[in-house]
Amino acid sequence: EVFARGIRKGIFHRDANPFYLAVCLDSLTNAFLFLWLEDPRQHPYQKNLDHILTGFLANITPSTPLTRKKT
Repeated sequence: EVFARGIRKGIFHRDANPFYLAVCLDSLTNAFLFLWLEDPRQHPYQKNLDHILTGFLANITPSTPLTRKKT
């Protein structure tokens, strides 16, 4: 619902699938949580949050392409 509302408000790409965005975010947070549990010094929790924010959330806004450019 959070992503669906964000899509309706223009915060996220209008063609994005809110369910898959939620699955992606859940998977990312789980992956980074496991890294932190395995080695907290190597993968500090705050740094992990920064990676999620810049690697995922910053790239699903309308100002970024929804699909990769063909090379």
